Amino acid sequence: MAKAIDGDKLIGLLGYLIEATDSKLEKNLLWSILEDIESGKCDPTPPVQPTLQRGDKVRHKDFKNRGPGVVMLAMGQKAQVYFEKTEIGQPVKAYYRLDKLEVIPDDPST
Repeated sequence: MAKAIDGDKLIGLLGYLIEATDSKLEKNLLWSILEDIESGKCDPTPPVQPTLQRGDKVRHKDFKNRGPGVVMLAMGQKAQVYFEKTEIGQPVKAYYRLDKLEVIPDDPST
């Protein structure tokens, strides 16, 4: 799993290294890295969240044995989904994070 680096700490470290080195080449390289970080050039691209609407069919990435579910409500980063088939044998209606859901495309043959 990738680990995130605190940008402010990295900028502080680069500033320290710039001051500590006597090499003009190293200073230029460190300044270039520092400018890229401060400009946001190195920021990670945020993951794309699915756009869900009431009635969309979805499956849960971690609970695939639940089968398809239907979106009842989507707000912000969560959606209320109704799963008829579950591991406990009873229907479940609960809120789930969007990054845990994947949209099931409509079957074009119907």
